[in-house]
Amino acid sequence: MTGSPSAAADSADSPEDLLQHLRALNINTPTLQWEPDAFLSMNTIKRTFDSRFDPVRYVFLPNVLCAGLPGDFLMIHYAFEIPRMRSNIAPSWESFKDTLLTALCQPYRTALSALEMEHATKDSEILRLVSSHAIKDSEILQLVASHQADLAKHQERVLALKMEHVTKDSEILRLVSSHKADLAKHQETIVTLTAQVKKLRNENDYLHGEVLRLAREAIETGPKRADPDGVPATSTRAQTWKEVMADDYNRMEEILPKLDNLVRDAEVTQLAATKFVKEPAMYKQVQECFAAHLTIPEGEGHPGSQVIDTHAIQVINGLKPDLSIVGAARTLATATGIISAVELKAGALTGDSFGQLYDYLKGIQKAQPNRRIVIGLLSNLTQNRFLTLEKSPGYRTRCLRYQSVRLEVALTYLRDVVVMSPLYHPPASVFVHDLGRLVMYMGNPTFSTVGEFRIPSSITTPKFREQRWVDPDFKMPSGDVRMVVKRTTPGVYSMSFESRAPRSVDNEIRILRRMLGKKNKQGEILAGGRLPRIIYNTHDLNEFGMLPRGRAIHPSNRLIDWGKVVVDVIDALAWLHHLGIIHRDVRLDNIVWDTDHAVLIDLGAAVDMSNHDGSHVPFVGGYVCCPPGIIGHLGDSYLPRPADDCLAVVLLVNTILFPARWEQFRSAKLEMAGSDESRILAQFWDNLKASEIWKQFFLAACGSEYVELKKLVQFFVYL
Repeated sequence: MTGSPSAAADSADSPEDLLQHLRALNINTPTLQWEPDAFLSMNTIKRTFDSRFDPVRYVFLPNVLCAGLPGDFLMIHYAFEIPRMRSNIAPSWESFKDTLLTALCQPYRTALSALEMEHATKDSEILRLVSSHAIKDSEILQLVASHQADLAKHQERVLALKMEHVTKDSEILRLVSSHKADLAKHQETIVTLTAQVKKLRNENDYLHGEVLRLAREAIETGPKRADPDGVPATSTRAQTWKEVMADDYNRMEEILPKLDNLVRDAEVTQLAATKFVKEPAMYKQVQECFAAHLTIPEGEGHPGSQVIDTHAIQVINGLKPDLSIVGAARTLATATGIISAVELKAGALTGDSFGQLYDYLKGIQKAQPNRRIVIGLLSNLTQNRFLTLEKSPGYRTRCLRYQSVRLEVALTYLRDVVVMSPLYHPPASVFVHDLGRLVMYMGNPTFSTVGEFRIPSSITTPKFREQRWVDPDFKMPSGDVRMVVKRTTPGVYSMSFESRAPRSVDNEIRILRRMLGKKNKQGEILAGGRLPRIIYNTHDLNEFGMLPRGRAIHPSNRLIDWGKVVVDVIDALAWLHHLGIIHRDVRLDNIVWDTDHAVLIDLGAAVDMSNHDGSHVPFVGGYVCCPPGIIGHLGDSYLPRPADDCLAVVLLVNTILFPARWEQFRSAKLEMAGSDESRILAQFWDNLKASEIWKQFFLAACGSEYVELKKLVQFFVYL
């Protein structure tokens, strides 16, 4: 269809004509299609109709708006009639327009009203939130202000503390500087006092030796007493106790600490009031009373206790304390297991009584070398006095005697302090556990412990040999054969001045191991039994066992063939020197008797010179048998020679012939250059060289002439 759209529109006088005209339009291509939810505001509609474009640009029908392109024709994609509006259409275009506009705008007005109400509600909510936020902002501002005020206060406090710390730091630095100055002064004072103490100790030790020497001389001029237990004594116990009391190092009137929970028992009170005429009548009653309060089962940290009547049993090196307190697990009383000894008296407690208890404690101390405090009780039931021996590191033993207490207090002290405190317990055995029971404690050489054991049958088992080196040639002997076991005991107080002695037994193990299987020119092994044989050692070289188990000898024993002793020692030294080993400690303490011959033991100080480079070594060994050339200079190094051991044999013979003179000689003083002992020993060697009798032996020793040395046996001619 062609023609002017504007003319067509103007010729339409009624809506029907308009619609008819619109239907007659040739609709080919839609130009624009609105979605069903399309929306135009009233202003837009009015503006559209008021614009009066020519030709007509827009025709509105429900939910559809068709827009024409510029030109003469209007392209309409859809046209619908609205039945409900048809009857209301006015004959005029203006009426049709208003009616159509109203119908079209109504839904949008309703939606707009709803939106406006929703917007009003949201505006109200926004106003409420804004008001709430304003209140919270006000609170936040208040909190910020409060926090800023607190922060300012804290900053002021921190600043004040910093100032205070600066002041204190300054004061501390001043005090440190002052203390350093004081410390330097104190250290100087300590050095001075240490030197003075050392000097005083040396003087005190010398004076103590002089007191003992003079006491022995006084005792030797009078009758000697036999010990009531059958053990010979070189002085009376009363005299021994008098010497103890005279020593200012000891304390005689100590006070026991205050005790709680005292023993309250009518039997104890009655026993304390009983008057006994003879001591044997006391043993049973006192033992039962003590056992009633001191029978304590073994517990954590203590061995428990039991009381054994030992008045007829040689417990401590032949001595017989009336009562022995031992651990709960022990089946008998031995010197190595005694916690405390009790000596009972029917009469007054005299010096002889204290000397007797003192002997017991010394015996316990010897049997338990690792124990620092040994305690005993001397009682006649009315008077009860404790006695203790306390070891001091590097010095000597102090004796403390306590004031008398009631029997109830004595029992309480034994129960609550002695039994319960590890300080008073016998130390655990230093030996390995699978050796069996210790038969006898044999001594405590410097830094080691020696004991006697039965050779265990397990020594031949693989398990025993896994844990130790065992001599592959050792055969288990038949019968009850004893061996000597020696073990390093670190921490043991050495009461000897020989501080340069080896602190372990590893050197002795190496020397003994080297000797195994070696022979001398005569084909003898271990000099025909004159030297010990090692049978095992632990892998850490801290313990070894050896044969034989000899017995100590003393010049007073006239049953010993002393001439044979000297010959055996010379043979042992000749065998050692053949291997390049220097013994360096040949003295009577290191010789034992085994059945029919002497054995030279203790090779801990020995040195193997077979592969030595010729350099000097420190002196280690017995002071009294040191080489004459280093007397007064024991701290200097020297080159050991076989002649040193041979000269020690000459000295050995002299000590056997004149024991009393050498027993009074304080060899510990030889460590101090310029001491009287150093002068006396040097003079002894000078006199020996000048003697027509001894000179030949001195020269033979210097030349290591063993055959000539054996002529020393000429001195031992007796019935």
